[in-house]
Amino acid sequence: MAYQETKKLLMVNPVSKRFSWGNVHFPSLGLPLLAASGPDWLDIELVDEFQTALNSYPYADLVAISVLTAAAVRAYEIGDHYRELGIPVVMGGMHVSALPDEALLHADAVVIGEADELWALVLDDFKEGRLKRLYSSTTKPDVSLLPQPRWDLVRAARRDQTKEPIYSVQAGRGCPGGCTFCNVPDFFGRVYRRRNLESVLRDIEAIGRSRLLMVDDNLLAGRDFARELLSALKDLGKEWFGLSSLAYLDNDEILDALAASGCRHLFIGFETSSQENLAEVGKGSNMKRDYAGIIRRLNERGIRVIGSFIVGLDHDTEAVFDEMYDFIERNDIYVPIVNILTPYPGTRLRTKLEAEGRIISNDWSRYSCDEVVFKPKLMSPETLKERHHGLSEALLKRSRQRFSSGTEKSYGIHDF
Repeated sequence: MAYQETKKLLMVNPVSKRFSWGNVHFPSLGLPLLAASGPDWLDIELVDEFQTALNSYPYADLVAISVLTAAAVRAYEIGDHYRELGIPVVMGGMHVSALPDEALLHADAVVIGEADELWALVLDDFKEGRLKRLYSSTTKPDVSLLPQPRWDLVRAARRDQTKEPIYSVQAGRGCPGGCTFCNVPDFFGRVYRRRNLESVLRDIEAIGRSRLLMVDDNLLAGRDFARELLSALKDLGKEWFGLSSLAYLDNDEILDALAASGCRHLFIGFETSSQENLAEVGKGSNMKRDYAGIIRRLNERGIRVIGSFIVGLDHDTEAVFDEMYDFIERNDIYVPIVNILTPYPGTRLRTKLEAEGRIISNDWSRYSCDEVVFKPKLMSPETLKERHHGLSEALLKRSRQRFSSGTEKSYGIHDF
């Protein structure tokens, strides 16, 4: 066999703010999944800045960076550093897919869309010295062929021992929702693509932990597959976190199956109780839903609700902040997350606000859902920020009082 020189690949998941859930950390799935398909001539180091800051820049022959909007400034800083040393940089992810020309100012190559079936080509081109500027996915990859993620690389890089890692499993991709503020349907598609159940169970067993995160953006979107998956999870005896649309939670059979399967926390995007706002942002799945009834039935089954809400929508007045606090308290939301409306690149919301001249900042580090980067309709940007801060403080105080016994962890407003 011919001698093959080993090359060092550094994979980085950068962050700008380190939000966490109590003392729990959820490592990102994307890079461990890509690392699993790396050829044997690569020596891979993976740094997830949610758990380990890239304070020193280790040597690498190639650097791959996954970019979300709030971390774009940090990603570009890392990319610029390595390019100044003559080390090629590849970037991908949702932000890069929306703004590839911007990313190319800080990278030698960018990957648009899901990288699973492009990554081998990128690495081969790098090896042969013919790295292209642009790699674009024209079709959705077959998720049934996804490899087992390289969580060993995350474990090896772990430095923050104060946070317990909870690893992710993906049962499928895609969300049929049409929310104008969300870039998931455009990136992953509006058709739910399920994996093979055997591969999902393989990944769960490989994690070797009693708790895990089912990271699908809308786990119950494939109803028949969801029933099959929940039945299999029941036999494993795991506790898991997940995400679901309200559209699938008005069925007691599904709620019973969730509870029996080990679901202990469910992230739900309530966003708002205003029918006008729901229509405005395309959240039809929430319209005329019995929020209180669904929350009550989940709580009765021991499933704690992580409720996500948005303030600053076009029909929001200052009254929304008190109304939202009252709703959270009245319905016993276990962990409330209240975000300021944020127009991410690549979303229909951003296209609308740009056309209306309402974007006031393109500083991506401020796109963290706790800053105001646009002009609200019925209040000033200053009022929105001040009242959001006040609501956040009130909810944090509520959290501390609720968990003061020490039997529960204390959670912050941006915790999940």
